[in-house]
Amino acid sequence: MLAVVGALSFWLPDVIIHVLALRSFDFPHVWAITLVSPTTFLIAYLSLRRVAAHRDYGPVGIAMLLGVWSLGGLFMIVIIVIATAALGFAGGYHVGTLFMFLLFSWFPLLTWIMATNDGSLGALIIVTLGVLLFWGVRRYRLHATRRVTVENVWSAARLQGRLLGRRTVCVNVSGL
Repeated sequence: MLAVVGALSFWLPDVIIHVLALRSFDFPHVWAITLVSPTTFLIAYLSLRRVAAHRDYGPVGIAMLLGVWSLGGLFMIVIIVIATAALGFAGGYHVGTLFMFLLFSWFPLLTWIMATNDGSLGALIIVTLGVLLFWGVRRYRLHATRRVTVENVWSAARLQGRLLGRRTVCVNVSGL
């Protein structure tokens, strides 16, 4: 579910901008995608993070990012079909070609390649780096807090043993 929400929040603005622009798709539309798609992804992430705090979900941002990468090709195929039909290209795409695109759209490498042609590569890079950076910082802070807590307990146990005049054997569990 989180992956689908992530994909929808990122790729729907892209589809809408492409549908509204059609023939006039140009550099300002690329800038619009670069600004709007990460913004809607961030809004969806912040909303889902509140829900995830009450339930036992894993890392919300990583799951949403997985949806962006795995379903991106599918959304860009929708853009291709809409643009082909709306612009009235003679013959459009052959059904076999669309089936091949649909089959390979689940691979993240195709998402990267198609995003380059789509104009959404900047937004894809921003979201990917943002999620990975935010996830890394949160994991580091969580690990640092946990390490300090374990070290404090260990130090307190050693101190208590000295105060009581006993030899205390403490095992360092901070690496666990």
